[in-house]
Amino acid sequence: MKRLFVILFFGQILNAQDSAYKPLVYYFQNGKTTGLWRNHFMITDNQKGLLDFGAFASALHVNYKTLYLKNIAFSAGFASVSNVWQHNLTARDPQTYQSSRYEIGLYDVTNPQNYKSILLLSELALNYKYKNWNVNLGKQLLKTTFINPQDGRMVPTLAEGLYAQKKGKWEIELGYLYRMAPRGVSKWYSVEQSIGVYPQGVQSQGKPSQYAGNTHSNGIGLFGVQKNFTKFIQIKLHDLYVDNLMNTAFVQMDYFKNDTSRQTQWTISGQLIRQDGVGNGGNIEEEKRYFEKKGKSMTFGGRILLEQVRWSISLNYNRIIRLGRYLLPREWGIEPFFTFLPRERSDGFAGVQALALKSSFLPNKTFRLAYQTAYVQLPDVKNYAFNKYGMPSYWQNNLEVRWYPQKFFKSLEVFLLVVYKYNLGETHGDKRYIINRTNMLQWNIVTNYKF
Repeated sequence: MKRLFVILFFGQILNAQDSAYKPLVYYFQNGKTTGLWRNHFMITDNQKGLLDFGAFASALHVNYKTLYLKNIAFSAGFASVSNVWQHNLTARDPQTYQSSRYEIGLYDVTNPQNYKSILLLSELALNYKYKNWNVNLGKQLLKTTFINPQDGRMVPTLAEGLYAQKKGKWEIELGYLYRMAPRGVSKWYSVEQSIGVYPQGVQSQGKPSQYAGNTHSNGIGLFGVQKNFTKFIQIKLHDLYVDNLMNTAFVQMDYFKNDTSRQTQWTISGQLIRQDGVGNGGNIEEEKRYFEKKGKSMTFGGRILLEQVRWSISLNYNRIIRLGRYLLPREWGIEPFFTFLPRERSDGFAGVQALALKSSFLPNKTFRLAYQTAYVQLPDVKNYAFNKYGMPSYWQNNLEVRWYPQKFFKSLEVFLLVVYKYNLGETHGDKRYIINRTNMLQWNIVTNYKF
């Protein structure tokens, strides 16, 4: 497929030689260059007596795209990350022997010592446009239900493969991915090698997981469709197939009701996700599998959302039943749950109930305020079959403030995120279940300048 796309690309160029098109160099010289300068200051203040962590990273993203020639264009980009300041970034807490969980993600989680400078080829792709279709082949940024940039740090999660998207009454997406560059790393991996780049947690028996470097898969296939069947009802379907590991099927229905007299809109949503094991779960040896052979999991949720021009508020619920662990490689993206809050996941759990209240307010065009709070009930930290990462039940509060300066500093965004997580579960006197997990206050100050 990749070879066919390249042949078609050069075929288009050769055919253009006898037409009224300008010289090839014209399309390169008149292409568009865009960039992002991003700075992220983060401090995690852990429970008294435990080690605190901090870091300040700066990143530069530069992307270039040629003009379209017979519906085809070429794009390339890179990302560079540098350390400005760090506090205990590579140190371990004396009591728990735990290291930084969040700050190291600003750099390279696979090599904590490599925080001084990182350079990554972030984009290298051919793009083809035809009517409502857009097709990309190569390294690219994807925003899909399960493969997405994630919620922060310096370089988003990136994917390499063939991805096609159609806009219109029927929105369709198709893709085959064979390489990934997870957020917080400094290189590209095959799909199978990318699984386990982040901490692996434990097996269902409580022993450390061993799937990193032992997973066998030929890649990821994805399919999605979305349609408004009436002006009140929208349905989304998505399927993520990971060769030899698992299949994840997603369905969501949204019902909209407008109140024109009050300029408000109600949205009532329901969501269901089902996972089934594929092949041998990644490895023929049970202790080296990512997903249990013939394993299953299921999760469902709901949302009631009220929106007005300047504010919104929603009540959100999610349940992962006790059928099996819900598993989505953290290296690939965040889960699409209504209850998701930045700085925590539901990957690796079963028997979960989560309730979240989310709100936002726009006092004027330069400020956006948001407050989110969630109660997450998890199985006991020693219930290894249902709690992969040893996370106790917790209560989380997020406060967000975004400032968009105007005039001279237009294109600048200043973002403050304050996260407070309070422990609600039994930790059996072991502070490893506390540090970087609960009873912590985290400060994030981020600036994004687009050019």
